[in-house]
Amino acid sequence: MYFEDLFDKIRPLWKDVYNLDGYIDLGYNDKISIGDIRDEWEKTEEILDLCEKDKYNHWDRTMNYIIYQVLSDYAEKKRKKGIREIYFDEIPIEMFEKKLRENYKIDKNCPNILLDTCKKFQNIYKGFKNKKS
Repeated sequence: MYFEDLFDKIRPLWKDVYNLDGYIDLGYNDKISIGDIRDEWEKTEEILDLCEKDKYNHWDRTMNYIIYQVLSDYAEKKRKKGIREIYFDEIPIEMFEKKLRENYKIDKNCPNILLDTCKKFQNIYKGFKNKKS
């Protein structure tokens, strides 16, 4: 399984532009939730889990969450700099791939319930299909 196989399947479900004005403080670790991104994630989750659940698998759902995580982190950094709008395609694709690997890393923090999934991921995941030079 290559990164592009996952990313290219889920990316079309997400919008191209996000407004950073509406946000809520989540109350922990200085984390916030950008309303526009959160709303989009809920919409994509509904598609993956309800509307078209037979079309998507566990790895697709994970990529959807990865996209949400990266978009949120990136948006928060930009919001702190006074930027009010971001474009999905301005985010380097490597950020998504790095977050995917982080989510399946086996270390002392990996819960036992996810250990088999993490091992399976590491056995089948091959990184980028078209490596950047």
